[in-house]
Amino acid sequence: MSTVPEVVVARHCNMRVFGLSLITNKVVTDYDSTERANHEEVLQTTRMRTEDLQ
Repeated sequence: MSTVPEVVVARHCNMRVFGLSLITNKVVTDYDSTERANHEEVLQTTRMRTEDLQ
């Protein structure tokens, strides 16, 4: 999910912001595509990549 709205509000309040994103899946943009977003795949990728962030 996008963190942009939170950053905009924080900056409006003169807060310093550090952003870090973890990409967990591809965006499916083609309606004719057979690929589908899969929540389990996102969770699995998050579990695997969490170790890299520690």
